[in-house]
Amino acid sequence: MLEAYRRRNWPEARESLARCRNDAPDLLKTFFDLYEERINDNEADPPPDDWDGVYVALTK
Repeated sequence: MLEAYRRRNWPEARESLARCRNDAPDLLKTFFDLYEERINDNEADPPPDDWDGVYVALTK
């Protein structure tokens, strides 16, 4: 999932996230929710060409 995320392949990242979420313990639910939100945000407003995979939070 993270590899696809860093390559900006949002559909593949989303698909991998769903598979990971199904196999993961409930403890990781928040982690996957966070990445799902980031994928949605990046898909709606793509990062710049020189993006290094780091997510910059704009709100607290």
